Amino acid sequence: MNAGFVGTNSKPEQRLDGEQLHAAYYDYISDVVAPPEKPAALPPKPAPPPEPATIDVSMFKRLSREEIAKDINLLVSDTRAELQRKRRNFARINHPDRAPAEWRDAATTRMMLANHLVDDALRKIRLQRH
Repeated sequence: MNAGFVGTNSKPEQRLDGEQLHAAYYDYISDVVAPPEKPAALPPKPAPPPEPATIDVSMFKRLSREEIAKDINLLVSDTRAELQRKRRNFARINHPDRAPAEWRDAATTRMMLANHLVDDALRKIRLQRH
């Protein structure tokens, strides 16, 4: 049911304003339904999400094997597990999928070199065991 029945056939000067219409409607149905209580104040809007962290792109300029080995922190004493952990940590920061579009080629180069360096270190560990 809607409030369209109140004043629909009346002349424009006899029509009810919003509050009068509201009162007439609830007066009409007061035996059937109690009028709703005023709604509580709306909760405050949640804070906007934080801005994404800016990426320090200076690392993408470091493309030599020596610089990348230093960034990975490769040590002669690293175990197989340590090398795998270092590779994952390096990839978490330097993977091309996470790099800004303009630095993806450099990130790809860094990841390729890092993988070669870690693979070489793992190969040396394997050869030492035999």
